[in-house]
Amino acid sequence: QRIVFKLLAELRDAFQEQFKSQVAVTKENGLSRSAKKTLQSLCNKYDDTSRVDNVAKVQAEVDSVKDIMHENLETMLDRQEKLQDLEDKADVMRGEAQRFKKQSTQLKQEMWKKNLKYSIVLFVIVV
Repeated sequence: QRIVFKLLAELRDAFQEQFKSQVAVTKENGLSRSAKKTLQSLCNKYDDTSRVDNVAKVQAEVDSVKDIMHENLETMLDRQEKLQDLEDKADVMRGEAQRFKKQSTQLKQEMWKKNLKYSIVLFVIVV
C-alpha cells in the first residue's frame, strides 16, 4: 500500500507540474498522448519496488539471505547424513578388521603347530 500511495502522489505531482494549465480545460482523454511518457517512466520506476522503497529493498535482501541460509542448512544436513554413513561403514570395517586379526592369529598358531609337528617327525626320521 505504501508504494502505491507513493506512486499516486508522485503521479499527481508530475501531472500538476507538467500539465497544470491544461488539466482544467482538457477534454476526456485529451492528455493521453502527452501523459503516456510520464506514466511510462513512473511505471518503469515503480516496476522494481526495491528501487523506490527501502523497506522492500531490505525485505528482498532478507529474503535472499534467508534462501541462502536454507540452502546452507540443507547442505549441512546432507553432509551430516554422509558423515553418519561413513561412521557406520567405519564401524563395520573396524569389526571386520578385529575378526580378521583374530582369525589370522589363530591361523598363525595352527601353522606354527603344524610346522612344529612336521619338524619333530622329520627329526625322528633322521635320527
